[in-house]
Amino acid sequence: MDIYCGSDAQIQLQQKVARECEWSKWSEGAAVAAGYMATDNPEKFGWQCLLDHLEEDRIFGFRLVNMGDVMRLRQRLAGRGFRVDMEQVFRGHGG
Repeated sequence: MDIYCGSDAQIQLQQKVARECEWSKWSEGAAVAAGYMATDNPEKFGWQCLLDHLEEDRIFGFRLVNMGDVMRLRQRLAGRGFRVDMEQVFRGHGG
């Protein structure tokens, strides 16, 4: 059974992240978020490493980054031609 799905680019990204999953466990600030690399601490993760992943993968996650840092993230990444999209991860559903 194939555990990867989507376009060829999506499958390649999923496979890359699977290979890096062990590395992310031992790398300070590194995380995996929904099939792509992420960080909960950009300073500890390292900006060059972050930018390398973003350049190669075209997506990178920031999880649980405080709102005070979001504007700095937006400015720093906008200078490189990237944007920051936000998603509410704390959702509850009744029913």
